[in-house]
Amino acid sequence: MTVSSAQYHQFVEQAIRHGEVFTFTEGGEYLIYKVHDHEVIPFWSSRARVDTTQQMHEKYRKYGISQLALDRFLRWLPNMAEEHICIGVNWSGKNLTGYDLPANDVLARFERELHAEA
Repeated sequence: MTVSSAQYHQFVEQAIRHGEVFTFTEGGEYLIYKVHDHEVIPFWSSRARVDTTQQMHEKYRKYGISQLALDRFLRWLPNMAEEHICIGVNWSGKNLTGYDLPANDVLARFERELHAEA
């Protein structure tokens, strides 16, 4: 299992367990990055992960941190898919790497995991 794959697994597992996800904001707006040929909004599955990102990467220290309830995040994913925005999941490490996935794929994964738990 690659690091990105493990991070994706942790993202889904922790978000379901704690019922929330986190991202950075600036002026109340989510940060959108251009990665290759698509726009990406990164999300993390715990406050500790976001805090670590800010500690390791000085440029993120100026941003606010937004916490979203998992149900709100899941309801928002179809809108992000319509806008062709991808989700960066648990970016980590020195170069902040990780999967950037289509929002519909992320939603489908959560739906599978939530259905399996029921």
